[in-house]
Amino acid sequence: MERVVRMFYNLDVTAKALDANMLKYEKLTNNIANIDTVGYKRQDVAFENLLQGEIDRNGGSTKNLNINAIEPTVFTDMPFASMRYDENNIDIDKENAELSKAKLRYDVLITRANAQITRYQTIFQTIN
Repeated sequence: MERVVRMFYNLDVTAKALDANMLKYEKLTNNIANIDTVGYKRQDVAFENLLQGEIDRNGGSTKNLNINAIEPTVFTDMPFASMRYDENNIDIDKENAELSKAKLRYDVLITRANAQITRYQTIFQTIN
């Protein structure tokens, strides 16, 4: 049974990364929507650094990594910085660039998830 659970481990990591990426995408679109909101401060999501930190603590390996211990964290980016007189700190160019990166990351993660699922389907068809 443990072997079957471990088989789906990489899919779990990909699913966690997809969830974090979608949360980041949501925050980026919210930042863009609030470009003209007086006093609004940019929000972002930390995930990649948290994942890398756990991998580093695990000796550089993803084996036996506790993926459930890694949760994306929403934070306010530069809460005391203001780029404009209305104290809003949104840079539309930065937000659009980050949005493009999030879209590309989503496409890569979906491709990876589909490949993993196809591999598992092939394994199960071979077993039956």
